[in-house]
Amino acid sequence: MAKRKKVLTAQSTKRKVSKRKEKTLDDPTITASSFDEAVQFWFDSICDTKGASSFGVDGVMKFCEGINITPEDEVMLVFSFYCGCDQMGMFTREQFAKGMKSLSCRSPSEFQQRLGEIRSCMDDKKELKAIHRFAYDFAKSAMMTTQKSLDKQTAISMLTIIIKKRWSLFNDFITFYKKHSSKIMNKDQWMSLLEFSTVVGDDFSKYDEDSAWPVLLDEFVEWYQDDHAEKHN
Repeated sequence: MAKRKKVLTAQSTKRKVSKRKEKTLDDPTITASSFDEAVQFWFDSICDTKGASSFGVDGVMKFCEGINITPEDEVMLVFSFYCGCDQMGMFTREQFAKGMKSLSCRSPSEFQQRLGEIRSCMDDKKELKAIHRFAYDFAKSAMMTTQKSLDKQTAISMLTIIIKKRWSLFNDFITFYKKHSSKIMNKDQWMSLLEFSTVVGDDFSKYDEDSAWPVLLDEFVEWYQDDHAEKHN
């Protein structure tokens, strides 16, 4: 009888262990250590080599496909910001883990469920400003040069992600900027543009020519007013 009791106890223990193993990555009772393991497993599934310390462009494409977005989606900029990435198109294991911990995501399904919330980070003025500041050096890292300023096309591409749908005059600014003699955008111009887009109003009613805006933005106002005056004559 005692022997049978031991057998039953052993079988019961096996069943409990089995149940623990059956828990999925999305189980709400998952422990902190299991969360970390899940993130590491996800990172490994993206890399070509298990145990790799980072993944590059191909990995970024694979990651985006797994959460059903494109690399140009603003979600990727927000995620890169939370990861603390210093090189566009590359995520280290530590950065990936940091980003997932900040967003409380451990699997593609959890990330997809939070896409709306992640995008909404760009609607918070304080967070948008921080992401915009981060994006300057982040975009510069893709240029693969020692140049201190962004080239025109790189600036336009990144500004399209950050500002386009938040400023009704964005397309007008880009039309002006493409024609402008300047071939670069420095950090002062970059940071001022975001503030300018939220302060002056869509009709420039709050624009003050005596304010310390970069010359580029003063010239944009002048160009816009002259251009629209011609169209209405």
